[in-house]
Amino acid sequence: MRAHLTFTPDYALFTLRDPEHDAAVDSATAIAAAREDVAASTGYEIYVCCAQDRLAVHAVVSDFPPPALSEWQLVHGLPLACLTAELRLGDGTGQGTAITAPAGPGTYEVDVYHRGRDAAVRRISELRQSSAKGRPSEEGLVRSAGIEEYYLHLRPV
Repeated sequence: MRAHLTFTPDYALFTLRDPEHDAAVDSATAIAAAREDVAASTGYEIYVCCAQDRLAVHAVVSDFPPPALSEWQLVHGLPLACLTAELRLGDGTGQGTAITAPAGPGTYEVDVYHRGRDAAVRRISELRQSSAKGRPSEEGLVRSAGIEEYYLHLRPV
């Protein structure tokens, strides 16, 4: 199982969850923790906080670990309850994709790997500096999409 999504998450935040669960339980605490640690869980929803909100990020959900592990930083073992086996990866305003959990309904652990966060922030700064108006051009934003990457390894427990 492998799903890809390249998008610009609103509020620099995206989630992985089973839409049948009430994911709002303790969400404020999890969001605050994700802002500190990149990713956090309520047990019902994984929150991932991006380094910036202008460039599109590339996110992968898979039941296999990422290739070239040494290139990634890791937030390890976040719990995720999956009631229906139908998951959603996306932001809170509608951008997203549906995913079927590999082992069906049950409890999963999610390892969140990330890379390119600092490079994305630097690229935004470079694009601003090269613009006469101090704002990155749309063309520059499109060409730089995917510098910031996330890989969510989903494992049944």
